[in-house]
Amino acid sequence: AKKLLDYEALELSKFEPGALVFTGTEGELFKVADPIRRPLDLFVALTAPVGDFADKIRVLPLLLHVFTTSVDDLFAEEETDTLTCLKERYGFSDAFISEFM
Repeated sequence: AKKLLDYEALELSKFEPGALVFTGTEGELFKVADPIRRPLDLFVALTAPVGDFADKIRVLPLLLHVFTTSVDDLFAEEETDTLTCLKERYGFSDAFISEFM
């Protein structure tokens, strides 16, 4: 790829952790921050109009599991689809899930 692409001209940079979510109710993009990797974004994470407070708290066990489990162990877990995992294992609300879809 280095032979084909001019990396300097592309001005590549890292992505900020988190997501931009378009809400139909507000009709605009909101940042859903990751305060685990960027602690200064805690206020942004808590005040974003995406999901309720309970759903925001439910993100923590998911993040901790992903950050503390090896890739091999993650792939060795019982297979399931994403929706089932988010609803049954972590208890996210339908509204919170649908805002990310």
